[in-house]
Amino acid sequence: MIPTLLTIIVSTTGGASLASDLMAEFRSPVAGRLTLNLVNNQVFGKEDFYSNPKERMYLRREALKRYFVKYEEMLNREFVRQETGENTTFRKCSRYQTEKLAASIQNNEQYIPFRREV
Repeated sequence: MIPTLLTIIVSTTGGASLASDLMAEFRSPVAGRLTLNLVNNQVFGKEDFYSNPKERMYLRREALKRYFVKYEEMLNREFVRQETGENTTFRKCSRYQTEKLAASIQNNEQYIPFRREV
């Protein structure tokens, strides 16, 4: 995925494709980083998962609670936003980007997606 490229996701189910478009730019910096952190730190073990008859894997309830705690920590972890040089969080960036997207649609201006260099 190219982090600076916003792709319009076409919904075939009538779902919120604009919301999916906006969240796509946070997939790598939030979900990818969180997943690597959880795997590298062995936060979950084999006992934390179960499968259903279709062979899909799911987190057990207690493990899912731990996952959401880690997810919240990731969203609220501070970092310096390159664009402004100010301390921020992914949660704040998500709101800011939503406002930027709305303004770009209303004013027919180019939208610049979120990008965070590693």
